[in-house]
Amino acid sequence: MHFQLIKDDFYNNILGKIEYYFPSFHSVFDKEDGIYPILGELGSFILNNFYRKEIEKATIAFINEAIELGGSETQDVMILQLFQHRYEYNGFKQLVQTTETNPQAVFTKNYTYDAFGRVQQETTTAQTAGKRVSSAVQYRYENGDLVEMKTPSGATLWKLTASNEYGQPLSL
Repeated sequence: MHFQLIKDDFYNNILGKIEYYFPSFHSVFDKEDGIYPILGELGSFILNNFYRKEIEKATIAFINEAIELGGSETQDVMILQLFQHRYEYNGFKQLVQTTETNPQAVFTKNYTYDAFGRVQQETTTAQTAGKRVSSAVQYRYENGDLVEMKTPSGATLWKLTASNEYGQPLSL
């Protein structure tokens, strides 16, 4: 696999910086494998240990130094490899939020559930260049089956109009 080669003050010393800021992190990859898989592993390590104050502080310091010393390519690589996707779950192990971060934008999806554990509403948000756009879809069920999807303002996006005795859709 080929990755771009980045040359700046931070990136040239990034393995040493990782060892300095995260002494408890140990990668299965080494220098010959390149920095990309190591950063991917570091991202997982950070997310799994962020509750530890020392990891939180080290992450902030590591990223701040990358921003100060590294060029825009280093910042892009770090963001993509460390924090590209994030998933959050509630106490019922239901997905409540997904976040995708890239150098140009942040995309978020939030999910709310009804008392039966079915998705009640899905809200999608895109944020880029200081602008934010959101849309939502509300789901309505009958006898456990999805029968309608609407916007919060009431506009119908999809509606089941007829089904057979087995509950199979005949017309939408």
